[in-house]
Amino acid sequence: MKRVWLIMVGVVVGFAFLPAGVRAHGGGQPQVVGGRVGPYRVNIWTSPEPPRAQAPFHVTVAVYQPGERRDIPVTHAQVTVVLTPEQGAPLTVEAVPGEAYPYYYEADVDLPWEGPWQVAVHVRLPDTQDEAVFTFSVEARPASRIPTLWVATGLLLLIAILGWWWGGRRNA
Repeated sequence: MKRVWLIMVGVVVGFAFLPAGVRAHGGGQPQVVGGRVGPYRVNIWTSPEPPRAQAPFHVTVAVYQPGERRDIPVTHAQVTVVLTPEQGAPLTVEAVPGEAYPYYYEADVDLPWEGPWQVAVHVRLPDTQDEAVFTFSVEARPASRIPTLWVATGLLLLIAILGWWWGGRRNA
């Protein structure tokens, strides 16, 4: 029984101290599905949904060539993400191939303030000289007022209280 509690505590504490950018990776809100760059297709996802000011914003771009039986991933594209606030200078980030899946290009940026942002994803294929720009808007909400460490502490307290209550019932 003690092992179960130790594992649960370890998971909660481990998640609390995991960098936010790492937690943001993978999947997300589809922004562009089946966009075209010459003969190639592009899918774009963002996370988290909704984005928050002063927190990481993650953009994932998949570039592939449609095939008869399955799509063929493209690993040689150049992908740039430009985020422009309603007022102020744009932020430009080069998307890099992911470690686990090199055909997913990933970019992380901290949005410095809340409000509307125009996102432009530039995809260039050097072998064909084809290039396209995909645009969409996101609304960054205010920065979270509840730090992850406080949430983790609250979960640990809840686990401890439930463990104490359940242990007392089993002994009675």
